[in-house]
Amino acid sequence: MSQQSKNNIRLLSEISEGFLDLQNKVAKEFKSLVTSIYSQREEIGFFTLIMKALFKQHEAGMGVNSELLDYVLECEYVQSLEIEWDTDDITNSLYILIMNQTVYYSSEFSIMDEQYEGLFYEYGYDYGSMYMAFLEYSNRALKTFIKGNGIKNKVFKQLAIINIVNEYQQNNIKLTLRQLYYQMVSKNYIPNLEAEYKKIIDLTGSMRGNNILTLDEFADNTRFAIRYRYEDDIENFIKDSIRPGKYNLDTRKNQPYYLEVWIEKEALRSVFKPITDKFDIPLFICRGYPSTSSLFQQGRTILFKTQYEGKERKQVIILYYGDHDPSGKQIPEAIQSIFYNNYQMKHVEVRPMALNMDQVRRFKLPPNPAKITDPRAGGYIAKWGAESWELDAVPPVELQKIVEADILRYSNIKLINGVINKTKKDREKIKKMRDNIIKKMRTDKN
Repeated sequence: MSQQSKNNIRLLSEISEGFLDLQNKVAKEFKSLVTSIYSQREEIGFFTLIMKALFKQHEAGMGVNSELLDYVLECEYVQSLEIEWDTDDITNSLYILIMNQTVYYSSEFSIMDEQYEGLFYEYGYDYGSMYMAFLEYSNRALKTFIKGNGIKNKVFKQLAIINIVNEYQQNNIKLTLRQLYYQMVSKNYIPNLEAEYKKIIDLTGSMRGNNILTLDEFADNTRFAIRYRYEDDIENFIKDSIRPGKYNLDTRKNQPYYLEVWIEKEALRSVFKPITDKFDIPLFICRGYPSTSSLFQQGRTILFKTQYEGKERKQVIILYYGDHDPSGKQIPEAIQSIFYNNYQMKHVEVRPMALNMDQVRRFKLPPNPAKITDPRAGGYIAKWGAESWELDAVPPVELQKIVEADILRYSNIKLINGVINKTKKDREKIKKMRDNIIKKMRTDKN
């Protein structure tokens, strides 16, 4: 491949990345704009009128109620921009003026237009510049948000989705679509029907495709790619390999119990992992009933972990979290039976921590019909009735609090803090060692 071809591929890659980043930037600023406008007067009918006026002025530039646009100018988000807009100049789109300042001129996209001027069409892109793409993405967001049938209900649902997503992102939680659906149900925004879940999937797909939500707004923990990494040279290898932050001592080493957290669903990984990471607890995802192979491997791993110090085995406690339905209630019993009877691991106890009826009542979770086709349905219905509940419906922040409290119940925090302090000191030593190695390499090279 010629050098010119390599350079062209590099430019193509940079431009393509710019288009992706631009779409997400438009979505982030659009979300901030609409939530700020709504916060002034939280009434969906009036908010819809404001957004209609903003769209009408943006599209036609005439016949607009200027008092409604004053709400746009007076919202906190726009006020922070110190925008100068002449209300008599109806041909100048207030919406684009706002988005220009927050998206285009305040970022690298305007620089890319200067840097790659004339190359966009040459390489076959649909837009002749980042600015043309910016106008299209911004227009698409506003038009999709405020146009369509049953617009008041549509605006309400879109705004509700944006607010829920923002709420959990502030706690570093990226929701799955199933979790979003249950939050909408629990807030009585939509009924708990499978048809409504499919509508949420369609609506969020449209919102992401039209730059109202970012392309990576939701977590998808069921699909992944296997990739490989390589090094440029020895020095970079040492820098990447000897990272002090990767050095960790076992904070569970002297704890009274060996703990693991097991969850029924892959979709809840993003909720549980921050907590299990925080306390250095292994997290195992069952994906329903765990396979024989996976249980055997977990059993062997637990035996190794509880024996490698040459001391007596610790009691092993598996904290289990699953749905309150025919399978969800039976899975931990099945796991316990296999460990106890098949593997003779009498020191392992599986403790179901969620979902239980106290939690169902506490969080007022929306019920689902128990799956009659489940072979365990008869026994479940006899004991719990014809309704079931999903763990996904628990507000993620509350679920994290439950998990953290459960872990702390079986942990000695004083011992954990001692290990953490030693880890910090060791990391400083490792950093000095790494820097000395690199310094010597550079000296030898010269």
